[in-house]
Amino acid sequence: MYKCKYCTSEFENGLKLGGHQTWCKNNPNLLLSKKNVGKIAKGKELTQEHKNKISIARKKYLDANPGKIPYLLNHSSKESYPEKLFRESLIRNGIDGWTYNYPVKRYALDFAFVDKKIDIEIDGATHLLQEVIKKDLIRRNSLERLGWKIIRFTDSEIKNNMQVCINILKKAINS
Repeated sequence: MYKCKYCTSEFENGLKLGGHQTWCKNNPNLLLSKKNVGKIAKGKELTQEHKNKISIARKKYLDANPGKIPYLLNHSSKESYPEKLFRESLIRNGIDGWTYNYPVKRYALDFAFVDKKIDIEIDGATHLLQEVIKKDLIRRNSLERLGWKIIRFTDSEIKNNMQVCINILKKAINS
């Protein structure tokens, strides 16, 4: 066991001890350590290669841990108003066999008909942004490779033409 020279904490190896001692609240040089760490990182930018590696690692992690997806953890409401209207319409029309917010890899499918591999997405105005369009395309490609069929409805289609949306869904379910 290794013992901190500033406090009574003990560690099983020198690496853990060294990390602790640098940041030990009893270390008389703690403020200097904090200042030096800030200087080391300041002004340094990651290379595109490094950013890509981080992105790939993050995607792998989220694929393996769908419960940790930031959007799902931090979303202000779990169900939007158009999603609520759509859910109520599914029930009114006697359409069952769907799951709300069904996880597939790092994605949550708004309304998933798992047995048929049909994903119904209800899109708000943010899906018109160029950045989101690109993400939606990547998502679509990923899900299609897994055998999913994606049907997207805008929130205005849900609000103004619900029966048309239901008919499109029924046709997809029966094909």
